[in-house]
Parts: sequence; C-alpha cells; structure tokens
Amino acid sequence: MATADSPTGTVIGGVCGFGFQLARDSPSTYFGADLLHRAFHVPQFVNEKIHHYADTYADCLELAKTNASAAVTNQYSLQYFAVDVYSRNMVKNGCVGKVEDKHDHSHATTSAAAPAQTQAQTSSSAAPSATAPAASADCHTHADGSVHCGTH
Repeated sequence: MATADSPTGTVIGGVCGFGFQLARDSPSTYFGADLLHRAFHVPQFVNEKIHHYADTYADCLELAKTNASAAVTNQYSLQYFAVDVYSRNMVKNGCVGKVEDKHDHSHATTSAAAPAQTQAQTSSSAAPSATAPAASADCHTHADGSVHCGTH
C-alpha cells in the first residue's frame, strides 16, 4: 500500500494525493464522494432529510457555526465530513489544507438582498417560501422552488 511518504505521494484511491486539499478542491474529485453527492439528489434515498444550504468548505464551516440544525442536513457538509474522515484514516491528520476566508468582513458593500439570501440558505425547512430571493447570476432554482447559490 502506498503512503503519503511514497515516491508517488498517493494513498489508496488517491485521497490526499497530487496536492488535493479538501478546503480548496471538490470532494467529488473522488468517485465515492461524487457517488455520495449524486445519491443525495435521489428523493427516495434522502427521504427529504438532506438539503442544500452551503457549498464550499468555508461556507459549510460557517453554516455549522450559525445554524447547526441545517449543517447536519446539508449535502455538502456530509460529503466533506465523509471525505475528511476517510482521509484521516489514510493519512495522519487528513488533507483539509488551509481554509480560506472569502467573506468581506467590512460589510460596506453588503446588498439588502444578502440577509434574505442567507436566511433562505440556512432555513431549517427546505420548502420554498414567498420571501425566497430571486435567483441571481450565481444562483439557481430547483424544480421544487428552492434557491441555491454558488457552485453546484
């Protein structure tokens, strides 16, 4: 079995290999994580218990700090958790990497729509509401009316 110290720098399945960092790179790079993500889109599999509130690793951490109820049912949080646990079993300390804080803490240019968007993303209910924001350029609306922003 190759280890992180091997000449190729790979581990079983390549997790943590080739410079992969969970905080920066998509966990769907790996087949198992991608399969898990796809399963979360199957209604019979998730029984309406898994939702989509945050996408990036940093956003999932923020969601955990601000809305734990949503975080434990967020599809990306679960996907990141699964890859993190697996990577820690393969490589000492795993391969989370450096978490980048991409938020503007000055709030000087915050739009009025931002609080509504945050509320929609962190709501504990996946049902659409009359106050849900219209989809912006980086958002999309699913058939059930739920609005998701960021990459998906």
